Amino acid sequence: MRPSKTLPVSTALLAVVALTVFASTFVLAQIAGQQATKPLTIEEIFTPGAITGRGPETIAWSADGTKLSFVQRDDKGEQGELWYVDTATGEKKVLVSAAKLAALAPDYSKVKDEREKERLTRYHVAAYVWAPDSKHLIFDSQGQLWMYDLGNSTGVQFTSAPDPSGDPKFSPDGSRVSYVRKHNLFVRPVSGKDEKQLTKDAGDNLFNGDIDWVYAEELNASECG
Repeated sequence: MRPSKTLPVSTALLAVVALTVFASTFVLAQIAGQQATKPLTIEEIFTPGAITGRGPETIAWSADGTKLSFVQRDDKGEQGELWYVDTATGEKKVLVSAAKLAALAPDYSKVKDEREKERLTRYHVAAYVWAPDSKHLIFDSQGQLWMYDLGNSTGVQFTSAPDPSGDPKFSPDGSRVSYVRKHNLFVRPVSGKDEKQLTKDAGDNLFNGDIDWVYAEELNASECG
């Protein structure tokens, strides 16, 4: 009787390893296939960032063109920071930290106007506008305006009327800020003193500097002619 041949230990070990790798690859392929064919739900389609990840929001250029700013949120959309990209170097840095931006985030419980509350709930982060000197920002938050100094990273409340103020705009020379309150136009110096009301004729059919039929954010604009 011819003796049976046995494989060398090294060859047998190599065969076991190869079989193990093959089995692992097969299992991973099965899992990947299951994930790839996972049904797409309506919730995932309409949830911001659920499919492609969260992109930058409220993108704006500084007046001097040296910075491109944007709000970047976390995956849940609960926290955000104001970043900027240096247009000369491409370097990305935080402009306003998450903690300070959160302090300016709209407090929905304090907003009495239901339409404004719905808008804030939908768009979350306080809107901001660059000053012509590119050293200050105006934040529209909680129905009040805040002047933010980028030099010392501090914000000072700019308006304090019981009714909400919004849609701030700097004058070309940066000396004044205009805004809308109860569908009328107001203006005051950047010092925050001596508010002046420009219009007094707002009514059910007349909204000065404001729109009614659609949210401004849906048009990617905040004013209409």
